[in-house]
Formats: sequence, structure tokens, C-alpha cells
Amino acid sequence: MRQPRIAILGFGNAGQAFARLLIEKKQEIQSVYSQDPIVTAIVTRSRGSLVAEDGLDLEKLLAELTKTGRFDPSDPYQSAADAIEVAEQEDYDILVELTPLEIFSGQPAIDHIKAALNRSKNVITANKGPIAWAYRELRDLAQKQGVCFFHETTVMDGTPVFNLVTETLPLCKVTRVEGILNSTTNFVLEELSKEIPMEVVMEEGRKRGFVEADPSLDLLGWDAAAKTAALLNVLMDAGTTPDKIARKGIEDITKEQIVDAVSRGKRIKLLCRGEIKDGIVQGSVAPEEVDASDLLSTITGTSSVVRITTDLMGTLSIVEHDPEILQTGRTENRPYVLQDQRRRSVNSCCQILVHHVETLWIGAKEIVLLNQVVGVLFFFTLLVDEPAEQLHRTIVFVLRGDSINVVDGSGHEQFMFVSAGQRSPEIREWHIRSCDRFQLHIFLIVQQICGKQHCVIHFFLRLHPKPIAESVQIFIDIKI
Repeated sequence: MRQPRIAILGFGNAGQAFARLLIEKKQEIQSVYSQDPIVTAIVTRSRGSLVAEDGLDLEKLLAELTKTGRFDPSDPYQSAADAIEVAEQEDYDILVELTPLEIFSGQPAIDHIKAALNRSKNVITANKGPIAWAYRELRDLAQKQGVCFFHETTVMDGTPVFNLVTETLPLCKVTRVEGILNSTTNFVLEELSKEIPMEVVMEEGRKRGFVEADPSLDLLGWDAAAKTAALLNVLMDAGTTPDKIARKGIEDITKEQIVDAVSRGKRIKLLCRGEIKDGIVQGSVAPEEVDASDLLSTITGTSSVVRITTDLMGTLSIVEHDPEILQTGRTENRPYVLQDQRRRSVNSCCQILVHHVETLWIGAKEIVLLNQVVGVLFFFTLLVDEPAEQLHRTIVFVLRGDSINVVDGSGHEQFMFVSAGQRSPEIREWHIRSCDRFQLHIFLIVQQICGKQHCVIHFFLRLHPKPIAESVQIFIDIKI
């Protein structure tokens, strides 16, 4: 059984939650993924640092922290190595970067991640600083080295925002992002609307653990700006930084303004936005009045929301309800099983298509010209783990609907790919034309995932001249 070796930099609430998950899910990880991960290094600023080639006893260490607040100074695995030394020198497969956020530079976390990537190590981080300040550089370095770089936990505590786009919205372009991303300010604004004094609100937030001793980075909008930069960098390849986000916090919002807004059916929320203006992605953070009927106004307490607008799938909203630290730890639990999980999912897709003839479909969009529906665009995705030149295969499909019925005596009609040329080294296109009813385009995109080539096939079906019924079913069988 494979034993991925994990080095953890930073062992606060998120790091400890991650450790507990490794303990609690140990048997399940072994059973499902045939992996038995071990933590070989933990580095902290104030609790001590430990390095053990054969793995650390996480249960023992968590008990020590609960009892004394630090690791046992007499532990034989005590180490004087700091975070960058561990990243650069120790033996591990995965670096989990959880050091405290430095919101004005992203350092030293950026250097920690670069050190690991330069050694061809996989990296996962819950630190939004590197994503807000150096995402493009780190992403490109990971791709060059053929390793994984995961950062889902950096915004909304691991709610699948980045994965939603990268994994389920192929060829969709994100054109706009907006949301409520800072729990402290959302809580403060909500409580002030109840006419509770500010000092009471802040004290309650500290007791509940989400208001910092010094909440200025939250109240002044810096935390929200960093999260906005991270979202725009990943989803829109903005190449921006927090200092370029137009920022205004809630420091000047008074209780009277909040109460007045409520009396007019409004709510004041600290909104994060990003959109394309004059060809450039621009971001902003500012308090705004939101109508009580808007989804954004219903986000209460420590909950968050992000609204993503795309060219093909319209607008999607993702709400995270009252997060806890366990969610962050859960997301950090992903990387050491990723490659095995990816392989399993690819094999499963092929098996389902061949033996069960089920549809893998992402969605559908009506094509409208001059206020007339002229067709429907369906888009599918299939991961196929084999060389691109071997994918010149046969697609068998059946269309059922009130305006299309393409079947032969056996219930299927078979077509061969017709090459339409190669659009780029990474994209190849085939198309099938049949009758006067429809046109099918097949795009094959070669991608590097964790250093290994995968082929993603997208099917685009345009029907004309008459749109099909909502009940239409499409069955696609890939002959691998």
C-alpha cells in the first residue's frame, strides 16, 4: 500500500482539523484509495517543529497541544528546521502550506510553495496570499514541473468554487464574479441592523471564534480584497493583486445607515465584484445597498456566497452556510489521493458509456437569433486516458425528440469522425454532418493533469431549423 509523505507548514486550527481527518478517515482512505498517508514533518512558529522519516504520531501530538499548547520539548523528533528549510530539504511527496496569511505580500508562503514545486512536489494551500499575489507564476511552475497545485480552501473554506468551473464548465468563459466573502463584516452588518451596539457585536464575534483580536483587515476590506483577487486570478486569469482591487470597507458605515436601509427594504452588504471592462478584468470591494428580494441579502451570519456569470451557462450562485473549520480540513485531505482518484474516474466514465449507454451531460443552451430559437447547444465532457492519436474512433448516438429521430433498424445509426483540421497543438476538431436536421462538432483537447496527458472530448450538437422538445434524450456510446 502506497504511503504518501506529507509535510505540514503551520499547525493552527486548519492544520489540526486536517490531522484529525487523517486519523478519523484512515481506514476509509486505505480501503477506498489503497493509500496510507503519513505526516513526516510539522513546522510551527511557536509550538515547536517535528520531523520524522517514518511518520509522526498525530493522536499524541494533538493531545499534547490540547494539554499544554505546544509539542513536548523532549520529543526525539524535535527539529530546529524552519518552514523554508523543510520545504527545500526534507523528504516528502506533498507540501500542505497553512502558514498565517501575510495579506500585503503573500510571503513567505509564496517562497514555501515555489520551493516545493521546484522540487517537483505536489502542493496544497489554504493560504489565500499566494493565490492573490502570485497565482499565475505558481500555476505555471506546477504545470512545468508536472505536479499538482491545489488551493480550493483559500476562498469560502473549501466550498467547490474553483473546481466547479475547472471540472464541470468546460469551454465556459467566466465574465463576471460577485459575492459576499468576508464573514466578519457580514456578521457585523447583520447584528448592527438589530441595533446591537458595536462593542457587543465584536465581543460576541470573538467568543464565537471568527472575529480576530484586531479585526481591522476585515473591517477595512483587505481580507475581502485578497479573496477577490484570488477569485479573479483563478477564474478569469486576471493577474491582479489585492492592492489593485478598488477597496472600501465598512469602517464608515453607521448603525443609523444600516437601520435606515432596512426600513426601506434594503440590506447593506460588503460586496466583492469582478468583471471585464475595456478588455481588462477589474475588481472592487465596497458596501452596497441590496434589495431584500436579492439572494445576496439573505446571506446571514458567517455564511458566504459567490455568483459566477459565464458565456454559456449564464449565472450560477454557490452559498456556503455557516462554515466550520472541519470544511477547511476536509479540502486539504484531497491531494494525496488525487492521482488515484483521477484514474478511477476516467475508467468509470469509459465503462459507463460502453456498457450502460448513459449520458454524461453538463447542460444545454438555446441558440437564439433575432428572437427565434434556432437550435440547442449541448455540451458533454469525457476524460479519456490515452494518446490523442488513438481517439480517431466511432461515435454511436441516438437522438429522440419530437423533431429528430435518427435510428436505423438496430436502433443506432453509426458515423465516423470527419477531420476538420487541427486548430492548435492542443485542440483538434472533427465534425459530422447528417440530413438537414443537425450538426455535431467534436472537439478533442489535450490537457496535462498532474503531469500526465489526458484527452477531454467535448460534444456540441446544434439542431435546426426547429428546436427539439425539452424531453429529448441523447445517448452517446464511445467505442474505446
